[in-house]
Amino acid sequence: HLVTEVFAVAMFRCLPKQHPLFKLLYPHLLGIIAINTQGRMFLSDEHGIIPLLMSAGDHMFKLVGNFLENSFTFESLIIPSHCEKKGINNIPGYYYLDDALDWWDAIESYVSRYLSLFYKTDVLVQGDEELQRFVNEIATIGFQTLPNNAGFPVSLDSLQDLITYCTAILFNSSVFHTAVNFSQFKYLAFQPNSPCSMILKPPRQDEMVTYERIMKSLPLVDMAKVQMETAHALSVFGPNECFYLPSHSEKTRGLMSETTMVHPEELECIEYFQGLLRKLEEKIRLRNKSLNSPYEFLLPSRSPVKIEI
Repeated sequence: HLVTEVFAVAMFRCLPKQHPLFKLLYPHLLGIIAINTQGRMFLSDEHGIIPLLMSAGDHMFKLVGNFLENSFTFESLIIPSHCEKKGINNIPGYYYLDDALDWWDAIESYVSRYLSLFYKTDVLVQGDEELQRFVNEIATIGFQTLPNNAGFPVSLDSLQDLITYCTAILFNSSVFHTAVNFSQFKYLAFQPNSPCSMILKPPRQDEMVTYERIMKSLPLVDMAKVQMETAHALSVFGPNECFYLPSHSEKTRGLMSETTMVHPEELECIEYFQGLLRKLEEKIRLRNKSLNSPYEFLLPSRSPVKIEI
């Protein structure tokens, strides 16, 4: 949420609505400023739900800030190289990553096809002042408090750099959020799996942990109920949700309904992208038939194009 808001603010400040980059990013950054404003009012405010639920209280936000300062980088948004660097790209049964890498390839192919309509050479990328201002503002203003601007580039020198940059924005402002957000109820509803708070202190290294100790450590029933209700509310699609692939049977909207692209060659890029996603949908459904617990969070027909909750 926080990172995506930086992209959205820079987009609205630096890119005219007719700019090809604005038209590419707009459907994926449209709602983030509004939903984050609501989140700061009702969830992360000092009297909001999150400080109430968490053992760390509002100190949790300092911990998040420390994480961003010490761990978050631009490179961490580039999923293929990031996972390869961490050595987790070949773990059997890691279905999130399997689907995420396929998503990355599909988005990158779509972004490349679209941007190639406007940037035939690297020189055109280098000479686009509005594009370069957008990139510079993200690094020097959006992430100015992080060491070395979190490694975000202050300019882009090639079409391939631009493709990677935009792929990272689209992926992290939609697909990654989908995987994290809409799985919350599944993992948080069972309290011992991830309790929001603990009554007793965590056990020390090598300390014997008994069933009685676990039960005494879990949050009170009222707090557990609030955690379940909150996780459920955050895991439900909004009534006007727009998905990457529309579903006629469920009457859901697709990417075409959100785009500001109008030229036939631009719309052809979206149609090409949706063709890739239909193949990905079939691939995921086929795999899930053999699983006792299907992983369905990244089905294109169930993946919103932007953050709305």
